[in-house]
Amino acid sequence: MDARQGVQWYTYRWRIERFHFVLKTGGSNVETLQLQEYDRMVRAIARYSIVAWRILWMTYQVREDPDQPSAVVFTPEE
Repeated sequence: MDARQGVQWYTYRWRIERFHFVLKTGGSNVETLQLQEYDRMVRAIARYSIVAWRILWMTYQVREDPDQPSAVVFTPEE
């Protein structure tokens, strides 16, 4: 890995931290789950990760263009 690639990867640090923040506290509170079985925990974290990613993505979308229609983010069913 060269220095430029290392610096580029480091620039993603803030987004990764925001993702973990949303995952832990942004409505899902994944840390409060008290699942005893491994497979249930993995499935729950997978689902909550998708929700956290969508929340974070919507946050960045609205910052980029606050006047865009909701169809940019949501399907008609959603």
